Amino acid sequence: MMNGRGMGRPPSARSSDGMLAVAPFRFLPAEVEEMEARLQPLQNPSPNHVAVEELARKFSASAERIGKVVIDPKQVKTWFCNRRYYSREGKAARAAQAQEKSSARGVGAYYHLAAGSSAAVQAGSSSGSISMDGSQVQYEAKSARDGAWYDVDAFVSSRMSESGEQEVMVKFSGFGVEEAEWVNARTCVRRRSFRFRASECELVKLWHHVLCYKETEQSGLYFDAQVHGRKVKAHGPEECDCTFLVRYEHDQSEEIVRLRKLCGRPETYELSK
Repeated sequence: MMNGRGMGRPPSARSSDGMLAVAPFRFLPAEVEEMEARLQPLQNPSPNHVAVEELARKFSASAERIGKVVIDPKQVKTWFCNRRYYSREGKAARAAQAQEKSSARGVGAYYHLAAGSSAAVQAGSSSGSISMDGSQVQYEAKSARDGAWYDVDAFVSSRMSESGEQEVMVKFSGFGVEEAEWVNARTCVRRRSFRFRASECELVKLWHHVLCYKETEQSGLYFDAQVHGRKVKAHGPEECDCTFLVRYEHDQSEEIVRLRKLCGRPETYELSK
C-alpha cells in the first residue's frame, strides 16, 4: 500500500543503514551566474573540457570554497548537461501543452497544481503544504541550479513569465530564504514523492518513473529516473534486498540501486491502483 511520507532529505549525520550520508551540493548563485553567461554564445550549451576544468578550479579557489569544498569538473559538466536537457524538456513541454490539457489527467494535474500554488501564494501562506478539499498536499520543486528535486518549505510569491507561464518563488526545505528560486509552476512543481517501505518493493515495476537519490563523492541529490531492470530477492518486512537498474533522465547514466534510494511518484501509483 502506498504511504504518505515525503521524500524528505538525507540525514545530515547518518543514513538509515548507518553509513555516513552525503550532504547536498549546490552551486552558489555567483557560480550559476557565471555558468549561465558561458551558455549565451554557445550553439550547443556544453563548453569543452578545458573550459569546464577552468571553471572548476576557479570555483574551488573562491573565498567561499577554498579550504572547504573542491569542485570536481564532473559537477560542472553535469550542470551544463542538466541545463541542456531541461532546456529541451521545456520546449517539448510547451509544444505538448495543448495535448496535455486535452486529457483528463493532464487537466486535473495542471489545474490542481496551478490553482493550488496560486491560492497558497495569494493567501500569503508560508507553508509548502496546500489545503485542497480538506487534505494537506505537499510539494517538491526542481531547482534550475542543479536540475535536482527538493521538498518545498514555502511558496513565497508568484508571477507570470514573459511567455505567459505561471511562475512561483519557492523556498526549499533545509535552505535559507536567500536561496529561494523562481520556477515554472507547471513543469517544475509537483506533488511530493514518497518513500517505499521495505514491503512495498513489489510496487516498483519496469519502466516506472521514479525519483532516485544519486550520490557522488561530494554530493547527493534526487533526480528523475526510469526503472530499466529489477532483481527481486526474498526478504523480511523490515529490510529490502532487491536491486533496481535505473536510468537517470537528465544525463542518461545508469546505476544499480537499492529500494531505500527510490521514491515513488504519486500519479504513477494512483493510476496503477
